[in-house]
Amino acid sequence: MFACNAAGDLLPPMTVHRSVSGHMYAHWGEGGPPGAVFTANKRGWFMMHEFEVFCTDVLLKWLEGRIPKEEVKVLILDNVSSHISPFVMDLFKAHNIRLIFLPPNATHLAQPLDVAVFSSVKKQWKVELNQFKDWCVANNVRNITIPKDRFPSLLRALFEHNEVRNGNNIRSSFAACGIYFYFYFYFYFYFYFYFYFYFYFYFYFYFYFYF
Repeated sequence: MFACNAAGDLLPPMTVHRSVSGHMYAHWGEGGPPGAVFTANKRGWFMMHEFEVFCTDVLLKWLEGRIPKEEVKVLILDNVSSHISPFVMDLFKAHNIRLIFLPPNATHLAQPLDVAVFSSVKKQWKVELNQFKDWCVANNVRNITIPKDRFPSLLRALFEHNEVRNGNNIRSSFAACGIYFYFYFYFYFYFYFYFYFYFYFYFYFYFYFYF
């Protein structure tokens, strides 16, 4: 799971492994990108529990020390049922984070990751997969799928590419979707809003803030 904001930052990723027992083994998450979170469930799906883990272990940890708790933050996400968490609602209320749920069927218009970011990610991911395949051939290793304990290192290599973390590309993807990053200053008071896009984003959207 990827998340980014309109300021051009790419947050640490979160991975949900599929595990027959539902148990997350420690070595499945070793060697990943800094701050990345790895978890597992029986289906490998992003359920309500995983969303709560994302909010506490990725989003809030990333915000800590970067944006004061009293500042207003806006998280934009799709309206699947796993995102309607009472725990998250209370948590975000305490951290001054506003939630905006977008309607479906408009990813080609309002999903910044789809509009620009994922093209670079897919390009570099193909490079990493080809290198891994070459390594398997050279070492006579037959892997039909990527072993779970190898995935974190591949993900780390992906995130080390400048093209993947290109802030200009991320900002332009938000602008292309009609989502902008505004600053307003009035006397000694200021407000600023960070827009976070989390994995699936829908609907063509403009924000107007009046202070």
